Amino acid sequence: MNPYPVPIDRIRRKEYPLLNKTTYLDHAGSTPHPKSLMKDYQKLMNAHLFGNPHSQSPSSLRSTEVVETGRLRMLHFFRADPEHFDLVFVANATAALKLVAEGVRGHAKSRLWYGYHADSHTSLVGLRELASAGSRCFFTDTEHEMSGCSHIQPKAT
Repeated sequence: MNPYPVPIDRIRRKEYPLLNKTTYLDHAGSTPHPKSLMKDYQKLMNAHLFGNPHSQSPSSLRSTEVVETGRLRMLHFFRADPEHFDLVFVANATAALKLVAEGVRGHAKSRLWYGYHADSHTSLVGLRELASAGSRCFFTDTEHEMSGCSHIQPKAT
């Protein structure tokens, strides 16, 4: 069963013409954008004035509405009840990890054990410093899968 409404080759040709006859591997630097996304974004930006979402001007209230609508759509996508969950937008993965680390650091009594893969981004490796119950670096995918992570006895690092 094909999960896409049309063949993926057709989507690629239509939405990502810059990728024709090339292999693009630098997704960490910048993931290619679909042509339709840019078209829709341009239409939105040409039709509305957006302001700081933390102010009360009409343009700011419009921004707040767009942000909150997006937040609710994402929570719905993940089947997360907004009464119990929130969604925080951050600049990138490193900023998200820093936010989590700051939250963990505030709970000194909690016992955190942390496992990470040897190929992890340096931001993930840095979190091991917060692991009061120890940490472990997994060097292969097989080692990680065979470990059963939740059943590993914490060891001091």
